[in-house]
Amino acid sequence: MIKIAMDHEELAKQFELTLSLPPVQSSGVSLKSKMTNSWKYVGMSHKVSWPLHVVLTPATLEKYSALFHFLLSLRRAQAYLQQCWATLMTIRTGAHCLQAVWQLRTHMGFLIDNLQYYVQVDVLETQFSQLLNRIKSTHDFEAVKVAHSDFVKTLQSQLFFTEPIRRCVYEILELCFSFSELIQTLRREEFVFSSKEQEAFHRISVDFRRQSSLLFRVLSAAKNHHSAPHIAQLLLRIDYNRYFTNLS
Repeated sequence: MIKIAMDHEELAKQFELTLSLPPVQSSGVSLKSKMTNSWKYVGMSHKVSWPLHVVLTPATLEKYSALFHFLLSLRRAQAYLQQCWATLMTIRTGAHCLQAVWQLRTHMGFLIDNLQYYVQVDVLETQFSQLLNRIKSTHDFEAVKVAHSDFVKTLQSQLFFTEPIRRCVYEILELCFSFSELIQTLRREEFVFSSKEQEAFHRISVDFRRQSSLLFRVLSAAKNHHSAPHIAQLLLRIDYNRYFTNLS
């Protein structure tokens, strides 16, 4: 156990978080919005030592960086929605729209939780296990390179790195961030929306309904076109009660 912990510690030292902020510009955007937007500039770098540089090329590391950014965004959305749940639980009285707010948070949380499970279990754990099996079954370095290349390509394919799925997923994540930012500004005992906040909530609600329905249709088309069992499993989870089917 101690050796495993030490190995993990040594491995962790090879990775660094990076922050590449653009030039500072004055604007009317709130500090909270700026902090939320700054997350997209967070990246990951890796110190590649010999002979791993043959496998982990600059192009491959760039792909891993994009994967890291997507996984971080998905986990942030999940954490923010959980915080929204905690905030809403403190509200005892409020406007008539409180039920609609709870409903939207529930729909967002359901979709994001299922996407997170799909990413973690159906894709990452499954593909990483297959990669290890392929590496263990060969002593040929070229075979290892091919196995790793296939692994990265499969991750990109199954983690929505193709259009229009990629754009649709990121739109949904941005809507979750916007919803969370709106709710966190309402830390009060009595839930009251201003007319501007009511308009913002309505826009987020309509856009989320449209984007989530679009994601379901795009995934369904991809499943039918490519006969993809991993997508079929995801669709089964998010549409178990045929909610999205009835929306389409």
